[in-house]
Amino acid sequence: MSQIPTHTFPLFVVPFLAGLLFITAWLVFLFLKWIYELDRNGLVKFGQNILTMKTIRAFGEVFMESLLHRKLFRKNPLLGYMHLCFAFGWFMIILIGKLEVIAYSGKITARPYVAIFFKHFVSPEEKFRHSDTYAFLMDFFLLMILSGLFLAVLKRFRSKTLGMAHTTPHNRIDKWTLAFLWLIFPVRYLAESIASGSEGHSFLTGQTGRLLASFLPVGQMEIPFWWFYSVVLFGFFVLLPFSRYMHIPTEVAYIFLKQWGLDKREMDRGFTNFEIYSCSRCGVCIDVCQLKTQAGISTVQGVNFTRDIRSGSLSEENLRNCLMCGRCTEACPVGIELTLQKQIYREQFARLDKNGFDYLVPLKTTKKSTVVYFPGCMSSLSPGIEQAMVKIMEEAGEDFKRMNDEQGACCGRPMFLSGNTGAARKLVAFNRDYILASEAKMLVTSCPICYKMFNEHYELPIPVLHHSEYLLKLAEAGKIQIKKRQLRMVYHDPCELGRGSGIYDQPRKLLQQTGTLAVSAFERANSLCCGGSLANTKISQGNKDKIAKHLVEELCAPRPEILATACPVCKRTIARHSKTKVMDIAEIVAENIQKKQYSIFPEKKEEFIVG
Repeated sequence: MSQIPTHTFPLFVVPFLAGLLFITAWLVFLFLKWIYELDRNGLVKFGQNILTMKTIRAFGEVFMESLLHRKLFRKNPLLGYMHLCFAFGWFMIILIGKLEVIAYSGKITARPYVAIFFKHFVSPEEKFRHSDTYAFLMDFFLLMILSGLFLAVLKRFRSKTLGMAHTTPHNRIDKWTLAFLWLIFPVRYLAESIASGSEGHSFLTGQTGRLLASFLPVGQMEIPFWWFYSVVLFGFFVLLPFSRYMHIPTEVAYIFLKQWGLDKREMDRGFTNFEIYSCSRCGVCIDVCQLKTQAGISTVQGVNFTRDIRSGSLSEENLRNCLMCGRCTEACPVGIELTLQKQIYREQFARLDKNGFDYLVPLKTTKKSTVVYFPGCMSSLSPGIEQAMVKIMEEAGEDFKRMNDEQGACCGRPMFLSGNTGAARKLVAFNRDYILASEAKMLVTSCPICYKMFNEHYELPIPVLHHSEYLLKLAEAGKIQIKKRQLRMVYHDPCELGRGSGIYDQPRKLLQQTGTLAVSAFERANSLCCGGSLANTKISQGNKDKIAKHLVEELCAPRPEILATACPVCKRTIARHSKTKVMDIAEIVAENIQKKQYSIFPEKKEEFIVG
């Protein structure tokens, strides 16, 4: 084993050490502050799960997503490769550099700057165990990073080459931080090549060094280039916390917190900070936002939202001008719950401070039933849906009642989406008491907006089903018979039912019993919003129409006879712009239901509960 010279301390390492000390102290302080701001539930989960298999899974996710960028690679291979080159390439250079120092000196501990400036301390002519292998690997990953740098420059000036229609603007600090980041590896490449000089033999820095040595005084250039490299690292480390690139360390911490079970519905300020600062502002959410692609609105996307929070410039106008459709959340390669974050921040602009709801007087007694059917406010504007459901349940012989037959209120989700959570909780309490008083064994709703609200905020001890799930269960149990016709349909996944609740297969299985399903270009998690969102209180009717018309064009591309959906809002919105017939899934089933054939020798009827 050889000894690394330690009798002299090269001054050019000072900027690097100063920057490393600054960024380490800053991250420790900031992360501890955010952890301290976690609520009690978050702190408990933090303590309970840190020494479990969840931590191992977190390491796995960090490797797959923060280093390899698997999700981003699947969505955009070129963009994924670019990020992979920087993250995984840099990680491997640090790791291999540390192993190289250990192999050379035989010691695990070494001064932190030795691996970074290894070629200054060790001549390329010195051989040690696997030295050629280490030299090859270091050059290989440096070349990988340089190829990623080429794509990054290309993305900045010709983003469409990488499949991105739009990119995010940089502020002044972002530009300086990016400049330092882009300089790190070319400068390292030149510094290591010059240090190798005429003695280098590795395929990249060694051969470049031999070339440079043939016409340049590389001996006099080495120290200035190591200074340059050290100063560039210092600049990047010092500016990192104040730039968009803060996501690099924060995303790792965010992944661990997610794996440790912090519930997104119980987010507090501490967890929110980890999530907001994990946004890399890659711009993927811009290209999937219909407000941008169809309405030309470019100030409200997820990247703008996280930027405005970091800079303290979040405006109510931009925050409320959002469909809350979840397309940005679905596309986010980091997995940031952008829709939920926007909902949380809307509480800052809540309008209804006092919500007595004195007109909501709980019933002293209520009719008991096996199934409670909640049509939802929007279903009253599409009465055909409620009528179809009543027809089907009567045909199935279900013991049911409609909440609005006696007394019921809005589910509370519009209030919740607007940020008026206090008002929403009062509506939740009223409806919950009514449902429990009925002693029902199941709640069925026709509105995905209500379905999501009942599932996430009511904490009911009974199953909650959307009517597409419920009708499928009736059909599979033989309680209703559906006839299949030569009917060509396209199904539109409502935002709250699909991306919001993960209900994709049940509606399709049900529709396939009535006819044939054609495939559209935007399905399942990639489904388009109809534009009629109740969550957007700032969008103009003209922009709503643009979004709806584009959706209709896409749905009608396979030339269906019927446009099917499972949401009263979607049905009304789509129908205003479609020449093709638009029907809710309940209406389609009701239209194709077969009357039961009763025997003249009736058998004893047994009680049967679908569920």
